[in-house]
Amino acid sequence: MICLKKMFRITLFVPPSHLEILVDSVIKANPLRYGNYDSVVWWSSVGVEQFRPLDSALPTEGSSNIKEKLPSVMVQFSLPHDENMLEKVIKDGIISVHPWEEPVIQIHEVLATRTSAVED
Repeated sequence: MICLKKMFRITLFVPPSHLEILVDSVIKANPLRYGNYDSVVWWSSVGVEQFRPLDSALPTEGSSNIKEKLPSVMVQFSLPHDENMLEKVIKDGIISVHPWEEPVIQIHEVLATRTSAVED
């Protein structure tokens, strides 16, 4: 039997040098269960992130008003549809270890399938 579960899908971008630190931190904040599996995370090959710090920014990389292009990895994972858990993962699992002043974190409400009634 197939069942649908309401989930949050989190997508964010991180420098390759911080990928393992970030993934470990997120898993520490939440085991990232998906059915009968845990530690379920997807990431892309290294790509490019572009930005230009404005005058009020305190960038980790770059200088004000100069466009930067740096290596970046897209990371995605799912969480149960629980706003308290989502806030904990963002605060304790992502922002606490992310090197950027303003990490790009996108949150989508989605439906995900399960092939069993395992709770996650």
